[in-house]
Amino acid sequence: MPYDRSLAIAERHEALLALIETGGRSAAALAKALGVSEATINRDVSFLRGKGHSITARRLASGWAFGVNRRANGTPYRRAKGTPCQDGGALM
Repeated sequence: MPYDRSLAIAERHEALLALIETGGRSAAALAKALGVSEATINRDVSFLRGKGHSITARRLASGWAFGVNRRANGTPYRRAKGTPCQDGGALM
């Protein structure tokens, strides 16, 4: 049923955001944790960014990792819809 599929996608988006908020995970690691492809992770990250989540990609010695911009009190920052991410919204 279409509703079941939509619910599964919404649940995956919630799980993905929770994993990204812990920081330091690559698209490959996120894909493995959620049982989907890296392409799906990249599409989901783009979707979440479009919904206002301030997801960034940063370069580490071992590759790229996703994270979330945080306020001084440690809570995730949610940017206003339509404003660019600090990293330009680039998916690496």
